[in-house]
Amino acid sequence: MALCDQLEKSQTAREETRDRLTAASLARLNDPAPETFQTDARFALDVLPSITARPDQIKQLRQTLLNLAVRGGLVPQDPNDEPASAFLRGIMEPRSGGDISQEGVAPGWQRTVIEHCFVVTGGIQKTPARAPKNNAFPYLGVGNVYRGRLELANVKRFELAGNELEKYRLEQQDILIVEGNGSASEIGRCAVWHGEIENCVHQNHIIRCRPKLKDLTPYVTLYLNSPMGMEEMRRLAITSAGLFSLSVGKIKRVAVPLPPLAEQTRIVAKVNELMALCDRLEASLAATAATRSRLLDALLAEALTPMDVAEVKAAE
Repeated sequence: MALCDQLEKSQTAREETRDRLTAASLARLNDPAPETFQTDARFALDVLPSITARPDQIKQLRQTLLNLAVRGGLVPQDPNDEPASAFLRGIMEPRSGGDISQEGVAPGWQRTVIEHCFVVTGGIQKTPARAPKNNAFPYLGVGNVYRGRLELANVKRFELAGNELEKYRLEQQDILIVEGNGSASEIGRCAVWHGEIENCVHQNHIIRCRPKLKDLTPYVTLYLNSPMGMEEMRRLAITSAGLFSLSVGKIKRVAVPLPPLAEQTRIVAKVNELMALCDRLEASLAATAATRSRLLDALLAEALTPMDVAEVKAAE
């Protein structure tokens, strides 16, 4: 028992040290200093096996990678890329630029708001009159839209009238945003529609953002689900009663730092690559934990199974 106590203290001390190392390493990447960023990033990668030994640490790592991506710290900038201001001029309404500060954005990037590059639309309110009859169509609600993914196993239908199908029908590359949630961490969670169901519409608790330029959807979705984007939506969502609720008007005002289109493609590709590595690391940790659990079960079973008389004499 004394040895077990000693082992327990040793493991606790090791985990506390790991937590401090993880927090310090990721903090340097979440709030990078330009002059030391490359060194900090290399150190974090070198000690990655040591600072990611639990699933919660993998989650922290994922958030850090997203944070780096939307701050311009994950892939190098290319001065030959067409700046974001160039394509924004082609899709923004005249006199809609507004007074948006560009302080702190990376070279070639442009800080803008959602309404300048997306058409933002509310959905259809569900009422008793919407009960399926002769003109029912599938619709997405809050229970179908999660952060970065759609759950379509249980898609309900309701009745449409007139030109509602044309007005509210989802199109590929639409971003779907949940307008309200009791949890601050879930407010504004969003995912991309890829045309999974034909003639599908959306309920009023799902806000649709249709890109004026379809190439924008992958990066902007990544941004909205990043710590920076989530914080921006929480800031806009807070109400005087302390609740969290978004609206079409609030979503339009969400600030987005946009890289050049070529850099957006590089960022999304790099994030996908690193998230796949995180998936593999997570699976490896799960397998290790399962092996450890089986070994422990076997050890306990052996220790707690009474020996018969013959075994006792043999042991003596």
